[in-house]
Amino acid sequence: MKFCFICAVLVAPTFTRAADIDVARFGAIANDDRDDAPAIRSAIDAAKKGDVIRFAAGRYEFASQVILPNDVKLTGVRGETLIHVADKIHAFKIGDDRGNVSFADLSFDGGVLFIDGKAHDLALDHVNATHFDRGSEIGTGSTGGAIGGAGAEVARLSITNCSFTDSRKGMAFFAFRGEDWLFADNEFINTNGGIKSNNVGATSKRIRIERNYFNGTSRMAVELQGQVDGFWFVDNYYENPVFESATFKDNDSTFAFSLIYHGDSTRDVHILRNVVLAPQRPDGTGVRLAFEVGNNAEVRDNYVNGIGTFVSCFMGDSSGDRPPETIGPTIIENNRVLDAVHGVGSAYGPHARKATIRVNGADAKLSWDITRERPGPDRKRFRADVENRP
Repeated sequence: MKFCFICAVLVAPTFTRAADIDVARFGAIANDDRDDAPAIRSAIDAAKKGDVIRFAAGRYEFASQVILPNDVKLTGVRGETLIHVADKIHAFKIGDDRGNVSFADLSFDGGVLFIDGKAHDLALDHVNATHFDRGSEIGTGSTGGAIGGAGAEVARLSITNCSFTDSRKGMAFFAFRGEDWLFADNEFINTNGGIKSNNVGATSKRIRIERNYFNGTSRMAVELQGQVDGFWFVDNYYENPVFESATFKDNDSTFAFSLIYHGDSTRDVHILRNVVLAPQRPDGTGVRLAFEVGNNAEVRDNYVNGIGTFVSCFMGDSSGDRPPETIGPTIIENNRVLDAVHGVGSAYGPHARKATIRVNGADAKLSWDITRERPGPDRKRFRADVENRP
């Protein structure tokens, strides 16, 4: 009897392994004082999905802007790779609904990333930006900014462990609207402002700003307006405001946090365990407001020491014609407020009666220790203190 054996040859699938693309291979040599932007473009063009564009330690010059495609990872040596950007531009630009782009362990002197229209899945971790007011205008009315654009709409954005410093006329971040944003463990020091989004007429979704440190801002450290479905603003710290002059009218935009989400689409807003320290009063009032808020919000467990007014609450929408049943209530209670020149504050707008303001003052009991460490990049002890909270 004969036996016939059929031998099947199994071919293992081939996988393309992600590669490190060294920018020096394309002519971007650190510390040679030459424009490195063309070489960076060549490196990005040569990269495949999943590859990492790597910068060695040293200084790189950008005299022109690099436009990013999809699927780009840019990485340097933390604290040792510096990209020096020419005036009136940003080092990188993204738009046309492109995304899956990340930056890590890079420092910038000048503008970082201009977002032109829609983008998605952007991540920046351990990115330092200084003198970004030299960058192009991003829609805030200031001289320049680090990241963003007037019409920017970003889905899935993460900015973590970053440092934005020494830009007296610059805004760190500005965009029109977005979904699934996380700003966590960052510091904003000596800037015009920190985070801004003005999506009046549209709704942002699932925005989280937590464990950030603001020191030396001259306008609003955070300014958010429009409508939102899901917003957490927790464990942030503000101190040492900078004033334009000793005249109140010159300082009327100096707030700590303007979080005035309002309208019938606004819901699920939580403002918890934040600190505002602002005893400075060169004009007799100092920082106008600790918090400016809208409807359907809870404002609880915050600590404020030294301020013009603790809170101003706008209940309604810009047109003022929404039916009452669409405007959710706001509760402002159990906040420890010390040394507020003009008192705790009040609600206003067409639905002001739906705001509750109570038990705010020196005797309010907080759920946390006001002597805890300040937040910011790599503050592991601070994170450990708050990580089990909502």
